Amino acid sequence: MLAVKSKRERGLKSSFYYVFATSLLLLAASTLMMTGAVEKASATISLNWTAPTTNADGTPLTDLQGYKVYYGSGSPCNYTTTLNAGNVTTYLINLASGTYCFAVTAYDTAGNESAYSNIVYKNEAASDTTAPTVTVFTVPATARSLTVPISSFTATDDVAVTGYMVKESATAPLATASGWSATAPTSYTVATAGSKTLYAWAKDAAGNVSASRNARVMADSTPPTVSSFSIPATMTVSSGRTNSPAGATTYAVAIGSFTATDNLSIAAYMITESAVAPSATASGWTATAPYSYNLSTAGTHTIYAWAKDAVGNVSKPKSASVNIIVVDTGTKTDGVAIFFKGVWYIDTNGNGMWDGTATDTLYPDFGHGLSDAMPVTGDWDDTGVVRVGVFSNGSWYLDMKGDGVWDGGVVDKVIPNFGQGLPNAIPVTGDWNGSGTTKIGVFSNGSWYLDMKGDGVWDGGVVDKVIPNFGQGLPNAIPVTGDWNGSGTTKIGVFS
Repeated sequence: MLAVKSKRERGLKSSFYYVFATSLLLLAASTLMMTGAVEKASATISLNWTAPTTNADGTPLTDLQGYKVYYGSGSPCNYTTTLNAGNVTTYLINLASGTYCFAVTAYDTAGNESAYSNIVYKNEAASDTTAPTVTVFTVPATARSLTVPISSFTATDDVAVTGYMVKESATAPLATASGWSATAPTSYTVATAGSKTLYAWAKDAAGNVSASRNARVMADSTPPTVSSFSIPATMTVSSGRTNSPAGATTYAVAIGSFTATDNLSIAAYMITESAVAPSATASGWTATAPYSYNLSTAGTHTIYAWAKDAVGNVSKPKSASVNIIVVDTGTKTDGVAIFFKGVWYIDTNGNGMWDGTATDTLYPDFGHGLSDAMPVTGDWDDTGVVRVGVFSNGSWYLDMKGDGVWDGGVVDKVIPNFGQGLPNAIPVTGDWNGSGTTKIGVFSNGSWYLDMKGDGVWDGGVVDKVIPNFGQGLPNAIPVTGDWNGSGTTKIGVFS
């Protein structure tokens, strides 16, 4: 009798198929019984059988010459190929995929051949060489944890997907590697914080591994730290100013310092009057640390500084307090000052005399070293206090802190190009719209360019304002500004 055994490629378990039938093999009047097995390993069929030992009459078989292997297809079997196996009991045949039938005969030295052995059928399936396809793989853009949720992970295969894997390497994993899961994972834990690219893979039962599909995520579980935050302990302001036509008074508190650190980077800053942490999506976050904060009432206030990172982790606050003291009930008054070679001499007590630094104020170097520097002054942040500034070659340098020292663009303010390129540009300042804060402008050859919006950017004549010919043609015209009628807005003029 003959048997068939099939063993598939790539480490799959063997499957066995046996068909047994007894046939008499007539060889020189002898009886021959055969058994066999068929095994598929890759594209090779292995046949084996048991050699006969006696003739049909029971006498010993002494002249066995060899065996012939017949195979074909159909039922009953249609043998289309005959192979002389020689005197062996195992024989290998290379075959393509398909359904086959096999039988073996024995022959002696005289050429006498036995009848067919029992017939064995075997269906040799084609090898699976098609890898799965990862169709969808998505993760959130940010994650406030090192464990990143997987929004979706799907894959398809011509047979079936048997394994899923996510990792941070673009190198394809082996089908035998650890880390495969029978179902698509719903999260992945990155090794460190930062911007990560995750790669998704799938495999099938034959060990074919898909191409990857990737997605990026910024993962971070560590909130920022506000390292410094300071404001004046006391702020004295005038009670006579308003910052809107409706008369709504505000007090702008100058921020002395506001810095924060993060393991990755700071994304935004915020100041509030509440100790409750703002959400990462709340309005009011700014990309740079603010240099002032508006309070609506006088008295003692505690304000809180916050920072957030790119994934939305919000820091713990750092707080500071200020006492706003209103010292008068009338309108604010201005004094005089002189700017000479980068040095400011300010008549602080308003008596029109230089009384020395014990009484008046000296700023020795605000604007010192800047080419063609021209002085400007204004209430830049509606605190009620006039501060200094310098216009140099189209750029403005404003002392927001009010200490007469250039503290850099984070604390003080640079306006880089309002008036740059205009011929014979002369800086002017004023509260052009009565908002309570001083804005900038430029007088150039008889034309005025006023920053009505107050953002330090020329937004065109619809948003900002052009006055084309007030002073044009006047010899040696010098621009002047002032609230000539006490309306609360600054007007223009020319001295010629």
